[in-house]
Amino acid sequence: MVSAQAWAQGWLEVGLKYQQQLWTSNKLTLWQKLFWTYLLYYCAFYPLVAIQIISLALSLSLHHSSIPIAVRDYLWYSTLLSGFSAIYQTAVTAKIAHTRYSIAHYLKHLLLLFPYITLKNVIAIVAVYDFLRGNNDWVVTPRGKQQRDLALLHQTPSKVLDKGISN
Repeated sequence: MVSAQAWAQGWLEVGLKYQQQLWTSNKLTLWQKLFWTYLLYYCAFYPLVAIQIISLALSLSLHHSSIPIAVRDYLWYSTLLSGFSAIYQTAVTAKIAHTRYSIAHYLKHLLLLFPYITLKNVIAIVAVYDFLRGNNDWVVTPRGKQQRDLALLHQTPSKVLDKGISN
């Protein structure tokens, strides 16, 4: 989960870091600049709004008086749109997938999609929180041949050429 948080926070940090360069660039049209800005803020702040819909729907279901029609309709439409969107995306993925899986695989995907999206949104919210607090210290985990590559960096050039770079 730390990796997912690093990606979410990194997206926000890098996006904000280059925002000024983007807006002063003469290589992009105004529409491209607007879309980039929209995409940046949508990806960063959507989880803050999305996670609130769950608590809003639950609290309204516990409310003993009537729910305003506009709110009720909005919650129903957004739920139906999200549900059909998930089904449609899964069906398209099944149709164009290189590897064919059983129907059970896709049904499991649909069942786990809501908990996954909820967890992903919570992680993104923590990333925004850490960004706002200035916490951006990440533990970098070593990958595969990293130790060997670091050792090569500390050798003299002649030793590297004598040994060659082999696996």
